[in-house]
Amino acid sequence: MATALAYAPINLPKRYPLIKNVEGSLPFAADSTSNPLRIDPSGLLLGLLLTFSGTNTTGATAPVPNNSSPYGLISGVNISTGGGVGQSINVSAYELNVAERTREPGYVDAPIVNVTVSVANELQFDLFVPICVRLGDLYAEWTDILGSIFTGDPTISCNLRVTWADAGQIFSNQAAAAAVIAGTLTVTSYKLDTPNPDQDPMLLAAISWTHILIEERLDLGATQNPYLMPTNEPRVYLRIWNLYGDGASPNFTWKNGVLTQWDLNLQDYLHFYQNIPEQVLLAEQLRAYDHALPAGTYVADFARSMYRNQWLPVNNVTLFKNAPTFTAPGAGAQVHVVQESIVPSPLARKWMASAQAAGVPVQMA
Repeated sequence: MATALAYAPINLPKRYPLIKNVEGSLPFAADSTSNPLRIDPSGLLLGLLLTFSGTNTTGATAPVPNNSSPYGLISGVNISTGGGVGQSINVSAYELNVAERTREPGYVDAPIVNVTVSVANELQFDLFVPICVRLGDLYAEWTDILGSIFTGDPTISCNLRVTWADAGQIFSNQAAAAAVIAGTLTVTSYKLDTPNPDQDPMLLAAISWTHILIEERLDLGATQNPYLMPTNEPRVYLRIWNLYGDGASPNFTWKNGVLTQWDLNLQDYLHFYQNIPEQVLLAEQLRAYDHALPAGTYVADFARSMYRNQWLPVNNVTLFKNAPTFTAPGAGAQVHVVQESIVPSPLARKWMASAQAAGVPVQMA
């Protein structure tokens, strides 16, 4: 006679353990580019957490942080992957911070930049590098592993480089303050412990696309728009940022009040952002994000929802114009155009072939 069940079995989805690992550290060296840090060849890479811990040693004059501080200390964060992928992440630390504050509406930005005179002050900040579309576990939110990189393939190298700036990029009075910065950037990876992708259709789908976050263009003078966004491959846009600031160094400042309107259109015909005034853009952003985005930030966010129903594919488009209007840009004006998108990944090809040979089905990503 069958034994009666004492409780109903729980129904859990397939689980691959989330593994966190310190990959290494990069010491601060002003105005230089680090050696590449290769991510350990194991698992399915979802993201990297970069944590800077250091000191800002001051003299008799207290440094004055600008509104790029402390992220202006890193002028470049770059992820490059072999196998034909190339650069998937290529932004400044400031842009990476803006991206995280946009992508994760509940994220609280809390750097430490102490400036007491004549002591070694604490200087701390952190950044998240999103390899996949979303690592929700880090934010107590939903996860989308599309765009992950299978670093478990030993023939493929995935490398992180950072380009360091100097104290003059985060303190507006560095000439007088003469602050001396020291510290280390620790790199922690977040991976799923998975088998080879050809054993699971979900993994095959996840690695079939590369998640891109790059500075598409830097316009010095804010006079070269409209900006033509790439449409030369099956690309799906998740977000586009226009970041505006002006002022001669060391007084460059990110600011609102200079953009008058923003137009986004496809084929010079479909204007899905049709001359939207700055006030409307800022009012919308205040409603979409728990914490106000930094001054000078304007984002077309197609990926706020977990349902992908506003993602913007451009595979059948030959002309995509990003046309912000700056009526009277100030001296030293800059517009940084940053885009987040996904494109097909060449890394999936060999796993697709072996999966199909073994009869493993291919599912939609």
